[in-house]
Amino acid sequence: MSAEAVVSSHWDDTFAGRVHHRGPDVLIVERTPEHTDGVLLEERSRLRLALTGPQLALLGPAAGASAADVQALIADSPLSVDDPGLVHYLAPERASALSSAPPPEPAQVRVLGEQDRAGFEELLAGVPEDEQEEAEVDLDDWLVLGAFEGDRLVAVTSSYLQTEDIADIGVLTVPDARRRGHGLRLVAATCRQLLHRGVVPQYRADPANGRSLELARAAGFVAFGSWATVLGPPTS
Repeated sequence: MSAEAVVSSHWDDTFAGRVHHRGPDVLIVERTPEHTDGVLLEERSRLRLALTGPQLALLGPAAGASAADVQALIADSPLSVDDPGLVHYLAPERASALSSAPPPEPAQVRVLGEQDRAGFEELLAGVPEDEQEEAEVDLDDWLVLGAFEGDRLVAVTSSYLQTEDIADIGVLTVPDARRRGHGLRLVAATCRQLLHRGVVPQYRADPANGRSLELARAAGFVAFGSWATVLGPPTS
């Protein structure tokens, strides 16, 4: 299955519940009972919303609603939408270039393991907490790569399997080592490894984080849509 088909299938499955409302630029479905939160995906030409039964009751009537109407319904409801992330996937030509006859990784880039925990913790200590929360890097993730300056770990990427076929990439660089190409080299190396394992790389960025968006573009990613979690109804 091509990367495009994997991505399309993943999001179609996410919004495969019972149809609550369908319009020219909007789809609202009811999620199955095991889910406690909803999902909101805004693409260029449409909005897709998957909510639990209790969330749909809080949303109110949506018959005939447009995408803009649904946004207004959400804003006026008790529902809470988490901060969105701009989801990116590799442009096909970039994925092809990374997959075919890849060059060896730079000497200062390698896979990290438990033996690197002290260096990893030292890197985290040098990065603001809000940036750590946004990047969500974890040494225990499925695939973790690091970039070094001498013996010092200065940047990391970590990837977790969102599905069997899609891995979400987080990247973090210490402030005093930025603008030296570490993040770009790491993301490229990570994508090569993921593609060779038959996994589609996914990159999420805060829409307000210009540095992260710039890295995504430089690495060959193309924005797919804005993805947010719709939190469950208040319990009190």
